Amino acid sequence: MPAAPVFKETYENYLAQIGKLDLAAMARTLGFEMDSDRAKITCFNRTYWVGSKGIHDWAGKVPDLSVSVILCKYLLLCPGQTPDAQDLVTFKDFKDAAPLVHFFSNTVQGEIAKKFQGDIGALINACGSLGGRPYAADLSYQIKYCFLGLPKVPVILLFNDTEEEFAAQCTLLFQRSVEFYLDMESVAMLGTTLSRWLKH
Repeated sequence: MPAAPVFKETYENYLAQIGKLDLAAMARTLGFEMDSDRAKITCFNRTYWVGSKGIHDWAGKVPDLSVSVILCKYLLLCPGQTPDAQDLVTFKDFKDAAPLVHFFSNTVQGEIAKKFQGDIGALINACGSLGGRPYAADLSYQIKYCFLGLPKVPVILLFNDTEEEFAAQCTLLFQRSVEFYLDMESVAMLGTTLSRWLKH
């Protein structure tokens, strides 16, 4: 993550670029709502307003660094049309993910597993608070939830609790199409955001 002074300049550059976008046209591709001249985007059940003058939530609070980057990149990388690649993959399956795979496994998935081992009820409650819905796919996991990370960017959480000699395990899945909406650093930050908000 960039240092604060560097990010301030980068953030202002992002906003200037966003000011040149046709957000109303992009809303049709990405599936978010418009509120006047601003994009209204939901990230894990929390709504943000994004425009050339800044980013804020319903209370007028600016989101943290990671969320700001995710929202900016989501708009700036908007594909020309909705991609059709909906098969589910793990983070390490993306071709540009290699430098971040260890981080994602330990800091994102590993932290969720460590936090909720032995407390499935707390995980279920945390998933519900972030808009997660039970995921009905036939996968051999005790807990399966689907989140709306961003419009058109679902995130699937799979969790098995500690059992005999096996430690708790968490896996996040993404549609293959996420690589058309976000770069891999932003996908990693999206996973980090989910992990952090589930824990707190």
